[in-house]
Amino acid sequence: MFKHCFNVVVWVLITCFPATAVSANLNNTPNETLQDPTAPLGYQRKVSAQKSLVLQAVYLSASRSEAIINGQAVREGSVVDGATVIKVRDKSVVYSRNGQTGVISLRPNIVKHSR
Repeated sequence: MFKHCFNVVVWVLITCFPATAVSANLNNTPNETLQDPTAPLGYQRKVSAQKSLVLQAVYLSASRSEAIINGQAVREGSVVDGATVIKVRDKSVVYSRNGQTGVISLRPNIVKHSR
């Protein structure tokens, strides 16, 4: 008896749920994005084509100057996420992106002084 009920339940799950999933997707076009139901009415998400730069570490010595930006090790002249590194400083990095110059700094709580 149990085996028969189990087989019926499995058959129902296999036959009904894939059809429900396919029919639910028929109303959405492939390029349509769904709106967050918890967002306030009229809310428009800011779409940024450029990824923000996060300075995670700076390594300075007499022979090298490197930084970690967005998880990538970079030197002066390196390109990371469309930005060219111009200068690696003690606690910041100067970069150029799309003809504009900017500076990203280490967060104050992660600045460590070497002894």
